[in-house]
Amino acid sequence: MRAISHDLRTPLSGIMGTSEMLMGMTEKEDERYTLALDIYKDADWLHSMVENILNLTRLQDGKLILDKQPEAVEEVVGVAVAAFSKREPEHEIVVRIPDEVLLVPMDARLIEQTLVNLIDNAIKHTPPNGEVEVCVQEDRNKASAVFTVADRGTGIAEEDLPHIFEMFYTTRTKGADALRGVGLGLAICKSVISAHGGMITAHNRHDGPGAEFVFTLPMEVKNSVEQK
Repeated sequence: MRAISHDLRTPLSGIMGTSEMLMGMTEKEDERYTLALDIYKDADWLHSMVENILNLTRLQDGKLILDKQPEAVEEVVGVAVAAFSKREPEHEIVVRIPDEVLLVPMDARLIEQTLVNLIDNAIKHTPPNGEVEVCVQEDRNKASAVFTVADRGTGIAEEDLPHIFEMFYTTRTKGADALRGVGLGLAICKSVISAHGGMITAHNRHDGPGAEFVFTLPMEVKNSVEQK
């Protein structure tokens, strides 16, 4: 699986790059722009799945080694959100982070992928005019950074809540992503956050329709979590 995933990444990157060039050479009103955008979206979705498969193989082999460094939260969140500017331009992603620079020990690549998975999941369940929110706060009492990704979809069914982070589990309801989800993204999110010494939870919103996924990252580096 790892070898196949590595082999897939190169042509997918080429497809994404070429489709971006075609979009840049075409007016948005031209139907060819829409065709190039659809190619980009599908290739980007496959590329994200390949990244998840690579992380899955590392997890199964016990080779998911963290490269933890103090990272600026705004940069990590910005990279994750920017991934959707072309993939899902019709969706609005609202970002709320502290005004002051917040440095959190993390493996930036893995946390970016975690945020991409959570934002992708939120967008799948939110109508185009709905809001997806990414929020980061510092919990000084618990010495942790709290990340929240919230959507305005229909929420999580009660029967799905206990299983939402299980490997290969997909919702039993026929939602917008019924043909797109393979049950890897959220399971990998949980494994990555656990490897960082944090926690991840999911629940339905109390201020209206939608769901919230919340994960924490310790602000202090602990040797016990810097391992495979």
